[in-house]
Amino acid sequence: MTSKAAKAKGAERKQRMDTSSLMEQILSRDNLNAAYLQVVRNKGAAGVDGMTVEELGAYLSENVRGAILSVDKGQYEAAKMLGYNALQTSRHIVLPQAMRVAIPSFMNGFSSIIKETSIVSVLPVVELTKLGNQVYAKTYHPFEIYMLLGVIYFLLTYVVTFLAKWLERKASKWQN
Repeated sequence: MTSKAAKAKGAERKQRMDTSSLMEQILSRDNLNAAYLQVVRNKGAAGVDGMTVEELGAYLSENVRGAILSVDKGQYEAAKMLGYNALQTSRHIVLPQAMRVAIPSFMNGFSSIIKETSIVSVLPVVELTKLGNQVYAKTYHPFEIYMLLGVIYFLLTYVVTFLAKWLERKASKWQN
């Protein structure tokens, strides 16, 4: 291909990318092939990253939005009357109250991540459940192995739950 033809094709592709929708760009063959190769190269990290992004990106951002919207409008008005700017209002008045509301859902999200990443065990990544399957293949003692895995998962989620309760108590100092 000549230099002129390559430039023309590049300009045509740029124009097409500018005018096409975001979904078309995401689902283009080049992007899908690159994504597939990335997943094939690093399956475990892709699985954990995908679950984490889904959990943290979608659910927890919605929880933060809901928590911020739960702060009464009177708080904003009081801050304005006291001469606070938007940043000061957010930092000193809105966010402390919103975080008190958001802490339980945050901790629930983190606990879900711990439990849901066991699904990644079907991929070739050494994860807790995958490790249990490997030990089971060598020892043929499934009951003991899976009981131990259950205890480990329970302890992990218990620690997150304990941390959530502690954070809720610390955050309740803003409450009456």
